[in-house]
Amino acid sequence: MDVKKYYVYTLTDPRNNHIFYVGKGTGKRSESHLKETIYTTKNSKKWLKIQNILDAKLKVQIDIHITNLSEAKAFELEKLLIHKLERNWPLGNGSLLNIAPGGDWNPDSKSLYYDENYNSDFEINMLEPNIKTTLLSIIESQITERVDYPIDYKVNALQHLKPRIKGLTLEELAEKKNKALGNL
Repeated sequence: MDVKKYYVYTLTDPRNNHIFYVGKGTGKRSESHLKETIYTTKNSKKWLKIQNILDAKLKVQIDIHITNLSEAKAFELEKLLIHKLERNWPLGNGSLLNIAPGGDWNPDSKSLYYDENYNSDFEINMLEPNIKTTLLSIIESQITERVDYPIDYKVNALQHLKPRIKGLTLEELAEKKNKALGNL
């Protein structure tokens, strides 16, 4: 029996109301992104986006959209949303900073691309009406002309660390970051 304790959530930039991350989780998973550091994150673009929002003295908007899901259903809905909203990485032109394509993705597969046979429109039409309505509402809210804050805010995001990591120059900090990311 699959326990229905999972949910699907999004992280949104309050400056433009655009979702930049979709996830599934339990407990306080949706808040865990705010506790990452440059040394613990596995997704530096997402971390930099969050730091840039915090540097602007704003809060990342965390929305839990669908709750009481089995893990399998949460994986399915996460994958659908990521597919429909489109990733910015590695080759997409969407606004999402998710590294993986979502769903029950296996990091050992080393594949960061979508299954060619995956038909998200068909999958959405197969959903229960209330879940379908929620997902379509999320997708519709993102179909506007996007005023984005591009991922060129490394300087601002790294500058906020300067007072916290005493004795390191920005160059030394960038070198430490690159070394940490190279070990992932």
